[in-house]
Amino acid sequence: MTSSPTASGQESVSPSASPECEVGTILEVRGLSKYFPVRDVWSRRIGWLKALDDVNLEVQKGEILGVVGESGCGKSTLGKTIIGMHQPTAGQVIFEGNDIAMQRPDQARELRRHLQYTYQDPGASLDPRWKIGRSLHEPLVIHSNLSYEERHREVLT
Repeated sequence: MTSSPTASGQESVSPSASPECEVGTILEVRGLSKYFPVRDVWSRRIGWLKALDDVNLEVQKGEILGVVGESGCGKSTLGKTIIGMHQPTAGQVIFEGNDIAMQRPDQARELRRHLQYTYQDPGASLDPRWKIGRSLHEPLVIHSNLSYEERHREVLT
């Protein structure tokens, strides 16, 4: 992965020159854009809000990517577009060698079992009425076929 400063002084992350994902690349984003329509009071589109515009990045196996920036700069939109919660306006999202940007809902659901999006305030995603044990069991109920005893053992480890 290479990075270089832009005219505004922020760093931009660029993929390697190779047109194909390298052996160690698990995520590659190429030319990713996400535009939201701006509408008037009559719901007519009067323009576009460019939340993401030509984003490129690469994550190698074993790397952790943190996205940091000012409020409203597109961090959440980038994460949600990569994971498929938003459809991109343009570009490719290549996960483990497969372009996942424009998948059908059933394909995207299967893929999301292997991806995780962490909200900016992860505490807000916890249900205050649930005990911690139940909160830790929940992803195992959704994403595994473990019995209660196996889930309980997993939660305790």
